[in-house]
Amino acid sequence: MYDNRAIIKAVLFDLDNTLLDRDRGFTAFCKSLYHNNRIMCRTHTEEEAVKLITLFDSKSKRSRQVMLTELMKQWPKVFQNLSEAVEFYETNYPKMLILESSTKILLQDLRKWRVPSAIVTNGDVLLQTNKVRESGLNNLVDATVISEEVGAEKPDKEIFQKALSLINASPSSTLFVGDTPETDILGAKNIGMVSAWVHRNRDWPLNDSKPDYMLNHVSDVRSLILPHFGELNPQ
Repeated sequence: MYDNRAIIKAVLFDLDNTLLDRDRGFTAFCKSLYHNNRIMCRTHTEEEAVKLITLFDSKSKRSRQVMLTELMKQWPKVFQNLSEAVEFYETNYPKMLILESSTKILLQDLRKWRVPSAIVTNGDVLLQTNKVRESGLNNLVDATVISEEVGAEKPDKEIFQKALSLINASPSSTLFVGDTPETDILGAKNIGMVSAWVHRNRDWPLNDSKPDYMLNHVSDVRSLILPHFGELNPQ
């Protein structure tokens, strides 16, 4: 690792498990679904149901259609059909994602010091847009770039380039912050950005291409950015 704080002039963020605690929100969604469905309550405890749905989610690689199909096999009468299940998920799950105060303050401070920022996320437009809107992130960043809309997913260069163009930033002076080594960190490094990995109590899993920074929490970006911009852009 090396100290790049003097050249960082913009920040791009991953969404799930970086700006928002996706895992905590998904657990909250599972619990809410459980307590609003007597069918599930009759056959499983809350803990058992949450573990099962989380397993379905993990095995499906977070494909909500596949996860919900497995859920409906387990509890056939919870939803009438897959379309109803998907609509319920896309509407209610984003409401369970809470923006932590430390993250909100970080983003507010970036705006205060005029540091451009954007979200770069893989996923479909409707669900990811709902997450950004329901959490209030849409009022705290300058742009949101979603893979379905761009037609390219991280780690492809195209999605990063789109975000950089929207905030008028160059790769060499932009920090990318994310939690997934392959898509976030390697993708960012491949285009020449400075990288920060939100490790979430994990060890770096790859033998090479280590991130420039390892962070306990996304709010730790403050120590890399704000002192420099505080000096350059006093209010």
